[in-house]
Amino acid sequence: MKIGACILFSGRKKYFYQALKSIINQTHPLHELIIVNDSRQDIDLPKTQLAVSVLQTGYKNSGNWVKSFQTAIKEISKNNDYFFIMHDDDQIENDYTQSCLDALAKDPHQQAVSTSLKIIDSDGLVLDESIFNFDEITFSDSDSIIR
Repeated sequence: MKIGACILFSGRKKYFYQALKSIINQTHPLHELIIVNDSRQDIDLPKTQLAVSVLQTGYKNSGNWVKSFQTAIKEISKNNDYFFIMHDDDQIENDYTQSCLDALAKDPHQQAVSTSLKIIDSDGLVLDESIFNFDEITFSDSDSIIR
C-alpha cells in the first residue's frame, strides 16, 4: 500500500521545516512527498530516503488555497493508494499515518479519516482545539457535498 503526503508551501519557512520533519519521522513508511510551492521562495530540502518533489505553481502567493489543494490532490493521487495534505505550518505526530490506516481498517467502506486540530502558541499554550466530524457530511453520486 502506497501512502503519500503533500505540503502546501505558501512561504512560512519558520514552520515549514518542522512540518517536513514531522512527515519524514512517520513510523509508517511513506511512498512520496510532494511540496506544492505557492510562493516566490526557494526551498532547501534535507537529504532523506523519501521521494520528494517540488511542484512550483503559477499562483505566487495568491492566497487561493483552493487552487493549491486541487493541484496537490491531482498530483499526490497519481501514485498513491492513500494520501494526506497539510499546510506548511502544520505538524503531525510520528504515528499519524499509522493511526489513520488503523481507522480505515476498522471499516472497509470508510474512505476518509478526519483528525483533530490543536492551535498552539509559541509558549505551548493550546489556543483552540476541535475535531472535524464527517458524520454530518454526505457525498452524493456527483461527489458534491450535501449537509
